[in-house]
Amino acid sequence: MKKDYAGKIKLYADENIRYGIVLALRLQGVNMMHSREVGLTTEDDQVHFQYAKKTNRWLLTIDKGLLNHNNI
Repeated sequence: MKKDYAGKIKLYADENIRYGIVLALRLQGVNMMHSREVGLTTEDDQVHFQYAKKTNRWLLTIDKGLLNHNNI
């Protein structure tokens, strides 16, 4: 039996993720926030990481700089 996790996973997308992707995922039932919606589009990686952590969301990004955990 397939479980539907779309409504249970909470994601936060930084400005590297196109807003249209966020909207498309929402249509599929995914709980999404975008940095544009919370006024964080010009912030650095640490701010995005901390916002995701504070709001209990997984950070969605394509920013390879976040792979270096020494920056966070």
